[in-house]
Amino acid sequence: MPLMVFPGNHEIEMDRDTKEPFVNYRHRYVMAQQQETVAPGVVHDWDTYDFDLTYDGGSSYYSFDVGRAHFVCLNTYAATAPGSAQYAWLEADLDGVDRSLTPWVFAFYHGPFYNSNVNHQGEVATAASREAMEPLLAAHGVAAVFAGHVHSYERTHPVVGGARVAPGLGPVYIVVGDGGNREGLYNAWQEPAAEWVAYRNGSSYGHGRLKVLNDTKALWSWLPNNTVSAEDEVYLENPWYYQGSGGGGGGGGDDGVDQGVIAA
Repeated sequence: MPLMVFPGNHEIEMDRDTKEPFVNYRHRYVMAQQQETVAPGVVHDWDTYDFDLTYDGGSSYYSFDVGRAHFVCLNTYAATAPGSAQYAWLEADLDGVDRSLTPWVFAFYHGPFYNSNVNHQGEVATAASREAMEPLLAAHGVAAVFAGHVHSYERTHPVVGGARVAPGLGPVYIVVGDGGNREGLYNAWQEPAAEWVAYRNGSSYGHGRLKVLNDTKALWSWLPNNTVSAEDEVYLENPWYYQGSGGGGGGGGDDGVDQGVIAA
Protein backbone atom coordinates (compact mmCIF):
# COMPACT_ATOMS: atom_id res chain seq x y z
CA MET A 1 0.00 0.00 0.00
CA PRO A 2 1.44 3.41 -0.93
CA LEU A 3 1.91 5.53 2.20
CA MET A 4 2.23 9.30 2.25
CA VAL A 5 3.00 10.92 5.61
CA PHE A 6 3.20 14.44 7.01
CA PRO A 7 4.20 15.72 10.45
CA GLY A 8 1.96 16.12 13.49
CA ASN A 9 2.60 17.22 17.04
CA HIS A 10 4.21 13.90 18.06
CA GLU A 11 6.78 14.31 15.29
CA ILE A 12 8.10 17.60 16.72
CA GLU A 13 10.50 15.68 19.03
CA MET A 14 13.19 18.30 19.48
CA ASP A 15 16.77 17.11 19.83
CA ARG A 16 17.87 17.41 23.45
CA ASP A 17 21.17 19.08 22.59
CA THR A 18 20.68 20.99 19.32
CA LYS A 19 16.96 21.84 19.86
CA GLU A 20 16.31 21.03 16.21
CA PRO A 21 12.70 19.84 15.75
CA PHE A 22 11.25 16.85 13.86
CA VAL A 23 14.55 14.93 14.11
CA ASN A 24 13.18 11.39 13.99
CA TYR A 25 10.58 12.24 11.34
CA ARG A 26 13.14 13.95 9.11
CA HIS A 27 15.44 10.92 9.16
CA ARG A 28 12.76 8.30 8.67
CA TYR A 29 10.61 9.76 5.90
CA VAL A 30 11.68 11.23 2.57
CA MET A 31 8.51 12.44 0.89
CA ALA A 32 9.78 15.14 -1.48
CA GLN A 33 12.86 16.58 -3.14
CA GLN A 34 12.90 20.10 -1.71
CA GLN A 35 15.99 21.46 0.00
CA GLU A 36 15.53 21.17 3.77
CA THR A 37 15.95 24.11 6.15
CA VAL A 38 15.91 23.52 9.90
CA ALA A 39 16.83 25.72 12.86
CA PRO A 40 16.74 25.34 16.65
CA GLY A 41 13.17 25.69 17.88
CA VAL A 42 11.49 27.29 20.86
CA VAL A 43 8.58 25.85 22.82
CA HIS A 44 6.64 28.63 24.50
CA ASP A 45 3.87 26.46 25.92
CA TRP A 46 3.27 22.75 25.20
CA ASP A 47 -0.25 22.89 26.65
CA THR A 48 -1.43 25.45 24.07
CA TYR A 49 0.82 24.19 21.27
CA ASP A 50 2.61 27.54 21.13
CA PHE A 51 5.83 26.93 19.22
CA ASP A 52 8.39 28.82 17.17
CA LEU A 53 9.73 26.12 14.84
CA THR A 54 11.61 26.26 11.56
CA TYR A 55 11.26 23.21 9.32
CA ASP A 56 10.94 24.09 5.65
CA GLY A 57 11.35 21.97 2.56
CA GLY A 58 12.27 18.32 2.96
CA SER A 59 9.26 16.29 4.09
CA SER A 60 7.71 19.18 6.03
CA TYR A 61 5.21 20.02 3.27
CA TYR A 62 4.86 18.80 -0.29
CA SER A 63 2.34 17.88 -2.99
CA PHE A 64 1.72 15.06 -5.42
CA ASP A 65 -0.77 13.96 -8.05
CA VAL A 66 -2.79 10.76 -8.27
CA GLY A 67 -5.06 10.39 -11.24
CA ARG A 68 -7.23 13.49 -11.62
CA ALA A 69 -6.44 14.83 -8.15
CA HIS A 70 -3.72 17.04 -6.66
CA PHE A 71 -2.90 16.42 -2.98
CA VAL A 72 -1.22 19.01 -0.74
CA CYS A 73 0.33 17.98 2.59
CA LEU A 74 1.12 20.78 5.04
CA ASN A 75 2.77 21.28 8.43
CA THR A 76 0.65 22.79 11.20
CA TYR A 77 3.66 23.25 13.47
CA ALA A 78 6.07 25.10 11.17
CA ALA A 79 5.67 28.78 10.32
CA THR A 80 2.60 29.46 8.16
CA ALA A 81 2.09 33.24 8.24
CA PRO A 82 2.27 35.35 5.07
CA GLY A 83 5.95 35.86 4.35
CA SER A 84 6.90 32.41 5.66
CA ALA A 85 8.45 29.82 3.36
CA GLN A 86 5.51 27.46 3.78
CA TYR A 87 2.94 30.13 2.89
CA ALA A 88 4.90 31.14 -0.23
CA TRP A 89 5.27 27.50 -1.24
CA LEU A 90 1.55 26.78 -0.83
CA GLU A 91 0.52 29.85 -2.79
CA ALA A 92 2.87 28.94 -5.65
CA ASP A 93 1.82 25.29 -5.57
CA LEU A 94 -1.90 26.10 -5.78
CA ASP A 95 -1.30 28.72 -8.49
CA GLY A 96 0.56 26.10 -10.51
CA VAL A 97 -2.09 23.36 -10.51
CA ASP A 98 -3.14 22.47 -14.06
CA ARG A 99 -6.88 21.95 -13.64
CA SER A 100 -7.15 20.38 -17.06
CA LEU A 101 -5.07 17.49 -15.69
CA THR A 102 -6.00 17.55 -11.99
CA PRO A 103 -9.34 19.33 -11.51
CA TRP A 104 -9.54 18.16 -7.88
CA VAL A 105 -7.39 19.56 -5.06
CA PHE A 106 -7.38 18.11 -1.54
CA ALA A 107 -5.33 19.39 1.41
CA PHE A 108 -4.04 17.70 4.56
CA TYR A 109 -3.08 19.15 7.93
CA HIS A 110 -2.59 17.57 11.33
CA GLY A 111 -4.40 20.22 13.41
CA PRO A 112 -8.04 20.65 12.33
CA PHE A 113 -9.23 24.13 11.34
CA TYR A 114 -12.78 23.17 12.35
CA ASN A 115 -13.28 21.04 15.46
CA SER A 116 -16.36 20.90 17.71
CA ASN A 117 -14.91 18.33 20.10
CA VAL A 118 -14.15 19.69 23.57
CA ASN A 119 -10.56 18.48 23.18
CA HIS A 120 -7.76 20.39 21.43
CA GLN A 121 -9.47 23.75 21.54
CA GLY A 122 -7.58 27.05 21.56
CA GLU A 123 -4.30 25.75 20.17
CA VAL A 124 -1.98 28.52 19.00
CA ALA A 125 -0.33 26.67 16.11
CA THR A 126 -3.61 25.47 14.59
CA ALA A 127 -5.24 28.90 14.94
CA ALA A 128 -2.27 30.56 13.25
CA SER A 129 -2.33 28.02 10.41
CA ARG A 130 -6.04 28.52 9.88
CA GLU A 131 -5.76 32.32 9.86
CA ALA A 132 -3.00 32.22 7.25
CA MET A 133 -3.94 29.28 5.07
CA GLU A 134 -7.74 29.01 5.05
CA PRO A 135 -8.22 31.97 2.66
CA LEU A 136 -5.69 30.46 0.23
CA LEU A 137 -7.40 27.06 0.26
CA ALA A 138 -10.86 28.55 -0.28
CA ALA A 139 -9.73 30.95 -3.01
CA HIS A 140 -8.07 28.15 -4.95
CA GLY A 141 -11.09 25.87 -4.97
CA VAL A 142 -9.80 23.17 -2.61
CA ALA A 143 -12.60 20.62 -2.24
CA ALA A 144 -11.79 19.10 1.15
CA VAL A 145 -9.27 19.56 3.95
CA PHE A 146 -8.41 16.48 6.01
CA ALA A 147 -6.94 16.53 9.54
CA GLY A 148 -6.25 14.27 12.51
CA HIS A 149 -5.08 15.19 16.04
CA VAL A 150 -8.53 14.93 17.65
CA HIS A 151 -9.26 11.28 18.41
CA SER A 152 -12.69 11.18 16.82
CA TYR A 153 -14.40 11.62 13.47
CA GLU A 154 -16.09 14.81 12.31
CA ARG A 155 -17.24 16.27 9.00
CA THR A 156 -18.40 19.80 8.31
CA HIS A 157 -20.71 21.20 5.70
CA PRO A 158 -18.84 23.38 3.17
CA VAL A 159 -17.54 26.33 5.16
CA VAL A 160 -15.62 29.54 4.50
CA GLY A 161 -14.41 31.88 7.24
CA GLY A 162 -16.49 30.15 9.90
CA ALA A 163 -19.74 30.42 7.93
CA ARG A 164 -21.57 27.53 6.31
CA VAL A 165 -21.92 27.90 2.54
CA ALA A 166 -23.69 25.97 -0.21
CA PRO A 167 -22.02 22.85 -1.62
CA GLY A 168 -19.47 23.81 -4.23
CA LEU A 169 -18.74 27.20 -2.70
CA GLY A 170 -16.14 26.16 -0.12
CA PRO A 171 -14.13 23.26 1.28
CA VAL A 172 -15.51 20.49 3.46
CA TYR A 173 -13.35 19.95 6.56
CA ILE A 174 -12.93 16.36 7.76
CA VAL A 175 -11.24 15.15 10.96
CA VAL A 176 -10.18 11.51 10.75
CA GLY A 177 -8.40 11.12 14.07
CA ASP A 178 -10.11 7.87 15.03
CA GLY A 179 -7.58 5.39 13.69
CA GLY A 180 -6.42 4.37 17.17
CA ASN A 181 -4.44 5.77 20.09
CA ARG A 182 -3.50 4.60 23.59
CA GLU A 183 -5.43 7.59 24.96
CA GLY A 184 -8.68 6.23 23.53
CA LEU A 185 -11.44 8.06 21.70
CA TYR A 186 -12.75 11.57 22.40
CA ASN A 187 -16.55 11.54 22.57
CA ALA A 188 -17.32 14.83 24.29
CA TRP A 189 -18.66 17.59 22.05
CA GLN A 190 -19.45 21.26 22.20
CA GLU A 191 -23.17 21.93 22.49
CA PRO A 192 -25.11 23.25 20.78
CA ALA A 193 -23.34 22.22 17.61
CA ALA A 194 -22.17 25.00 15.30
CA GLU A 195 -24.09 25.47 12.06
CA TRP A 196 -21.19 24.06 10.05
CA VAL A 197 -21.26 20.67 11.82
CA ALA A 198 -22.60 17.93 9.53
CA TYR A 199 -21.69 14.72 11.37
CA ARG A 200 -19.53 13.66 14.31
CA ASN A 201 -18.73 10.37 16.03
CA GLY A 202 -16.38 9.80 18.94
CA SER A 203 -17.55 6.32 19.90
CA SER A 204 -16.00 4.20 17.14
CA TYR A 205 -12.57 3.67 15.67
CA GLY A 206 -12.79 4.00 11.92
CA HIS A 207 -11.31 4.98 8.59
CA GLY A 208 -12.30 6.88 5.47
CA ARG A 209 -12.37 6.27 1.74
CA LEU A 210 -12.21 8.90 -0.98
CA LYS A 211 -13.31 8.09 -4.53
CA VAL A 212 -13.14 10.63 -7.35
CA LEU A 213 -16.11 9.86 -9.60
CA ASN A 214 -15.64 12.49 -12.30
CA ASP A 215 -14.39 16.08 -12.62
CA THR A 216 -17.24 17.53 -10.54
CA LYS A 217 -18.15 14.91 -7.93
CA ALA A 218 -16.25 12.73 -5.47
CA LEU A 219 -17.56 10.32 -2.85
CA TRP A 220 -16.28 10.44 0.73
CA SER A 221 -17.23 7.58 3.06
CA TRP A 222 -16.44 6.98 6.72
CA LEU A 223 -16.68 3.45 8.09
CA PRO A 224 -16.39 2.26 11.70
CA ASN A 225 -13.79 -0.51 11.77
CA ASN A 226 -16.29 -3.11 12.98
CA THR A 227 -18.63 -2.66 9.99
CA VAL A 228 -18.49 -3.10 6.23
CA SER A 229 -20.82 -0.25 5.36
CA ALA A 230 -20.43 3.52 5.58
CA GLU A 231 -21.97 5.31 8.53
CA ASP A 232 -21.28 8.74 7.07
CA GLU A 233 -21.18 9.36 3.34
CA VAL A 234 -21.32 12.50 1.23
CA TYR A 235 -20.89 13.54 -2.38
CA LEU A 236 -18.30 16.31 -2.56
CA GLU A 237 -18.78 19.02 -5.16
CA ASN A 238 -15.68 20.41 -6.86
CA PRO A 239 -15.51 24.14 -6.00
CA TRP A 240 -13.31 24.82 -9.01
CA TYR A 241 -16.30 24.07 -11.22
CA TYR A 242 -19.13 25.38 -9.09
CA GLN A 243 -17.42 28.70 -8.43
CA GLY A 244 -17.30 29.23 -12.18
CA SER A 245 -13.56 28.70 -12.71
CA GLY A 246 -14.01 25.31 -14.34
CA GLY A 247 -16.96 26.07 -16.56
CA GLY A 248 -19.74 25.08 -14.16
CA GLY A 249 -21.03 28.25 -12.53
CA GLY A 250 -23.36 28.71 -9.60
CA GLY A 251 -23.50 26.92 -6.29
CA GLY A 252 -23.92 23.22 -5.84
CA GLY A 253 -27.44 23.39 -4.53
CA ASP A 254 -28.48 22.43 -1.03
CA ASP A 255 -27.60 19.55 1.23
CA GLY A 256 -29.47 17.16 -1.01
CA VAL A 257 -26.00 15.96 -2.03
CA ASP A 258 -25.58 14.26 1.35
CA GLN A 259 -26.16 10.52 0.99
CA GLY A 260 -26.79 8.04 3.75
CA VAL A 261 -25.81 10.30 6.60
CA ILE A 262 -26.62 8.73 9.94
CA ALA A 263 -26.96 11.10 12.87
CA ALA A 264 -24.47 10.81 15.70
